[in-house]
Amino acid sequence: MAKQTLSASVANEVRRALDELAKEAGQTLASFAGDILDAAAFPKQNRKTKNMFTVLEASQILGVSKQTIRNEVRRGRLGATRIGNQFIVSFPELVEYVGSETKARGFLEAWE
Repeated sequence: MAKQTLSASVANEVRRALDELAKEAGQTLASFAGDILDAAAFPKQNRKTKNMFTVLEASQILGVSKQTIRNEVRRGRLGATRIGNQFIVSFPELVEYVGSETKARGFLEAWE
């Protein structure tokens, strides 16, 4: 497949549209774009079978902000694997963080 590039005008239109969507979501463009890349790079159905979650998903599962998840990972309280510039949290790491598998499964079931 040949690599295609966007014209400058199309790229600017896409950026403006993404910027508007990010503002509606109350996020910066970079954060919003990161969420889009998270979803594209790690399709939800694959992560569920492998029990792997992005920072966004882990924050939704636990009911906290993405920044809280990042802070907990950096402090060593929540285990995660770094893939490129993203953290991926496994289900066993969530279990250890919340203190029990039953509690972690409850969070996960409520999220699904």
